[in-house]
Amino acid sequence: MSLNSLIDAAVEKNNDALVKSLQELIRINSVYSDPKPGMPFGEGAAKALENALALCASLGFRTKNMDNYVGYAEIGEGEEMLGIVVHLDVVPEGSGWLYPPFSATIADNKMYGRGTIDDKGPAVSCIYAVKSILDAGIAPNKRIRIIFGADEETAWRDVEYYAAAGEEIPTCGIAPDANFPVIFAEEALLGFELRMNRKASGIEEISGGTATNAVPDACKAVVLDKNGNKITVETVGVAAHASLPHLGENAISKLMEELYAKHESGEINCPIAAFYHDKFGMCYYGENLGFDVTDDSGRFTCNIGTAAVDGDEIVLGVDMRVPVTLNPDDVIAKMKEHITPYGLTLTGEGCTPSVFMYKNSEMIKTLMSVYSEITGDTESEPLAIGGATFARAFPNTVAFGALLPGRPMTEHQKNEFIDLDDLLLITKIYAQAIAKLVE
Repeated sequence: MSLNSLIDAAVEKNNDALVKSLQELIRINSVYSDPKPGMPFGEGAAKALENALALCASLGFRTKNMDNYVGYAEIGEGEEMLGIVVHLDVVPEGSGWLYPPFSATIADNKMYGRGTIDDKGPAVSCIYAVKSILDAGIAPNKRIRIIFGADEETAWRDVEYYAAAGEEIPTCGIAPDANFPVIFAEEALLGFELRMNRKASGIEEISGGTATNAVPDACKAVVLDKNGNKITVETVGVAAHASLPHLGENAISKLMEELYAKHESGEINCPIAAFYHDKFGMCYYGENLGFDVTDDSGRFTCNIGTAAVDGDEIVLGVDMRVPVTLNPDDVIAKMKEHITPYGLTLTGEGCTPSVFMYKNSEMIKTLMSVYSEITGDTESEPLAIGGATFARAFPNTVAFGALLPGRPMTEHQKNEFIDLDDLLLITKIYAQAIAKLVE
């Protein structure tokens, strides 16, 4: 039997355990919550990290929990180290699910639950991929370290903690948190808040969205009409990942457009709606801001993910994905020019740098070769995305899977799921790829 056949056979033998382990992890609600002693990202994130490390320890990995910020499981020997960088926290579940979002219900050969594809499913897949390599009798020439983040969906304080502690940086790595066949480029991730005095804005109350990196599916606001009477406006949208805003329908944008129509008719006075209409509207690509740029890494996108009242101010949370040829500092400077005449201020800016690896690099060619051989897909090409993965956190690291071509994108949406046949297939892909990278 060939080495590849031995690996595949080991993956198939471990499949039932993989599914059970994933169900246990999905049933832990690891949405960010208020910190507790020893739990910087809340109790759920800490429990998820504990669960994953305990699983790895039971399978023979050496494990370390770094104060519930981040943890890792390592196996093998050697000076060089392959990193597999995953995360165990998830975005808020939202509403409208067919099955409870933390039940890990299996129906029609699909496992439903928040985190099944982003990113608990791929994380558990990689754990069992490494186990299957060892079960097949392969002795890696590099160490393999799976790094488990617990704050990827919020602020990346997990990988920051890892680096600040002086932990070893992988020689090379993969982040199974995007799409197959492989991601060669990721746009820079730029985030900030836009603030306006509440009274000057014309909005009394507003609440929309749960995270800047998701297209909001609901928004509600209270404004005063010209007679001082309260008017409540509510809108419903369609959730999507912020890097693909055109796949959703932004409820905050819809609400602002409704308020703008009332503002224009004289029914209300709402200057912030006029600003929003002029600069954002229902656009996805920064057309009204002068940022609609496309290059090999992708197209500029803009998502207003949250709207809230903070004391005396209305606050809009903004998420932008910036192509590699556009300087994020220039975007911030231009934004300040746009907002100043309307009486808004920009605060809290932060930028996660872009990723770029040449398509003909050895790493990309190896991953493409494994993917093509196992799936039979010889048509797909390396991809560029606007999504932000942990590939940005480490050098010589790229996102690799886990969503297969043609599959629906359910991450950050209701009814997130992973097909169990796909779970088995991606585990075979990861096992074969990891074996190649550590031979």
